[in-house]
Amino acid sequence: MAVPAVTRPILALTELVPGVYAWRRASNGGIAVYGARDGGRGLLLVDTGADDRAIEGLQEWIEHFDAAEVSVINTHDHRDHTWGNAALAARGARLLAPPAGAEPGHRWETWLTGLQVECIPLPGPSPDSRAVIGRGVGFPRR
Repeated sequence: MAVPAVTRPILALTELVPGVYAWRRASNGGIAVYGARDGGRGLLLVDTGADDRAIEGLQEWIEHFDAAEVSVINTHDHRDHTWGNAALAARGARLLAPPAGAEPGHRWETWLTGLQVECIPLPGPSPDSRAVIGRGVGFPRR
């Protein structure tokens, strides 16, 4: 689906494959946030950026997409990936996390905004690092 441009965006949008996007700071690429659309008006954000300017840019695109439902999953719990969680939650976004009491390394999945999403633990910068896989979004299921 072709996405019309936002005039002078804070975050530049790149459609990686149909329905899967990357947002980067238009000026210097200092942050990256990834998102997937469900074919309707739902939007899943993977990470929320590192500062207030990133949140302003994400909100600009959320409004542009006319997203009725926004959900957030973080790849890990460092500030540069979670800064915008509270601001987006205050605007109605759902923050998703592993089930309460889950042991480190727990795989989990959920359905949200019409997407099946699987979170898989990975070695990374913190013990809670995870990959986020959206089934049927942009890539065929194998």
